[in-house]
Amino acid sequence: MKEPLTSFNILKEKFADYEHRAQQLEMAEEVYSCLKNKERLLIEAGTGVGKSFSYLVPVILSREKTIISTASIALQ
Repeated sequence: MKEPLTSFNILKEKFADYEHRAQQLEMAEEVYSCLKNKERLLIEAGTGVGKSFSYLVPVILSREKTIISTASIALQ
């Protein structure tokens, strides 16, 4: 499994509008570590932190079966 930082650097190169967020990389590294060590993880973070990439990048790289559960509120 590749390190999350490498993948985020690729996103930065490929997408001009991609914006690096320190919290996003920190979360991705936690997800990566948990996948690698077969541990569970619960993440709670506010709007705009970048949760989607934070969990999707490591999950896709790992090719592990993963459950992601979210609760959303329609923003008006």
